[in-house]
Amino acid sequence: MKMSDEVVRAEMTVKGKVQKVQFRNFAKETAKKYHLVGTAMNLSNYDEDVAIICEGPRKTIQQYVQDLKENARPPMRIDAIQVEYAMATGEFEDFTFKRSTDMTSALGERLDCLIEYMKLIDQRLEKLDSKVEEIRISQKQSLGSR
Repeated sequence: MKMSDEVVRAEMTVKGKVQKVQFRNFAKETAKKYHLVGTAMNLSNYDEDVAIICEGPRKTIQQYVQDLKENARPPMRIDAIQVEYAMATGEFEDFTFKRSTDMTSALGERLDCLIEYMKLIDQRLEKLDSKVEEIRISQKQSLGSR
């Protein structure tokens, strides 16, 4: 087995504007793309850093880190990602993110999630509006040709 194929544990600190901007969801989506398992959690310096622990092939984790840096969506801002490697523990079955147990923080996190759901609903409504408009145009054309 090559060193790059070795399954390892990566413990990361992501520094920048990565709290209250859907970064943990982004980290989770990106990890799933690479078939990595682990978790992401806000660190106690609220409004700043996020910790990510993931396990997978070292080369894949390096690609994951690069993807995070290159594809973070505004208003996310990654200033640095510190990565330390260790032996994999096998403790994770999936990639999740941990929510705060503090009710004020948890409410903010859930409101962030609500915003994402609302964006999804808005996108679906736009598609539906477009289809309704197509039907209206088609009906007008059909009535006009009679």
